[in-house]
Amino acid sequence: MLSYVVVDGPGGEHLWDIPVSRITPAVMKVNLATQCVYALASIFIKCALLILYLRIFRPCSEAVILIWVGVAFVLASHIGASIASIRILVPRNGRTWFGTTNSSIQNEATKMVAAQGVLSVVTDVYVLAIPMSLVTGLHLPFNRKVGVCAIFATGFM
Repeated sequence: MLSYVVVDGPGGEHLWDIPVSRITPAVMKVNLATQCVYALASIFIKCALLILYLRIFRPCSEAVILIWVGVAFVLASHIGASIASIRILVPRNGRTWFGTTNSSIQNEATKMVAAQGVLSVVTDVYVLAIPMSLVTGLHLPFNRKVGVCAIFATGFM
């Protein structure tokens, strides 16, 4: 919803097509809020899947360890990325929101968004790889293993 307000519709414009005159403090605040809401949504979705895996694969102690490591990493990486974004983009010491548009702050923000994207992809792959690795170790006929792996593989789409 927040990003819908920023981009003026469902598709929005490319960033390079937005004139500088439309980048207002309100837009900058909504952009930061959108980043934080995305991180929060990612935490809930990924942790929900991991807790579901915990219910399914509880008898396997290896799975329990992998799942709790995943929960800890998802929480730490996404909360850390949100805190870093807030730290970089929220003006301090009497500065205005326009003070956050200088090139050094924007370079830091760009690096932070890139790091957040990489962490998100890594955690996505980790969350999808856990059940795949556990299913391959089950004593099932090959066709059934492929079927169960195909069900979990739908997450890659």
